[in-house]
Amino acid sequence: MRHRDPNLSENIQRRREVEQTLSQYPNLEPEKIRDVIHWFKREASAMDVAMVANNLDNRDSYREFRRTHIDKLTPVEIIVATVLMMILIVLLAAGAAAA
Repeated sequence: MRHRDPNLSENIQRRREVEQTLSQYPNLEPEKIRDVIHWFKREASAMDVAMVANNLDNRDSYREFRRTHIDKLTPVEIIVATVLMMILIVLLAAGAAAA
């Protein structure tokens, strides 16, 4: 016997709510944008994101939202990447000088 997730219908309803919100993008209030960002980062499963991404009705607004709010690097990520690259360059230079 298969066990049913009691939150399944709640998860489906939440995904549909996010899709409805995305259909109105970019004309969203900042609160709605924060809510959708939270959903993508904290609530959505990979399957949820795939289903939203493949919704033909919202494809353009989804792509624009994702490009603007989800896929961009944060200042902390940029700093970490820069520091890691600097360390790599120093290590490579030290290795070349030793050879």
